[in-house]
Amino acid sequence: MLEIRDYLATKQIASACGLKPITVLYFYSNAGDCSTCDKAGYALSYLHNTYPNVRVYSFDYNLDLGALKTLISLNKIEKKFPAFVIQGKDFYGFTTLTDLEARFSKGSLATSTPSTK
Repeated sequence: MLEIRDYLATKQIASACGLKPITVLYFYSNAGDCSTCDKAGYALSYLHNTYPNVRVYSFDYNLDLGALKTLISLNKIEKKFPAFVIQGKDFYGFTTLTDLEARFSKGSLATSTPSTK
């Protein structure tokens, strides 16, 4: 619930201030029907750690929460895993980190400051 609230607040702030946040909605499954969900999660963690302005919101698609079901419905997320909404565009499946990075709009990651951790 906190992640959904943060995501909605980020959208409201971005709209009010004319900002374009770099957001990712990540839908995975813990039901044993997603062989690449762990790898996708690690790749998203890497992107967030490298580019702190990338905001990743992760959700187990199968949780029985009304707010989550509404988010899934509003974004028309299919039951194919892993599923991503990257800056408003839907993507399904995971192959490599490079492929995932390519799904961000051109230059959006370059505008983030890489972390030196």
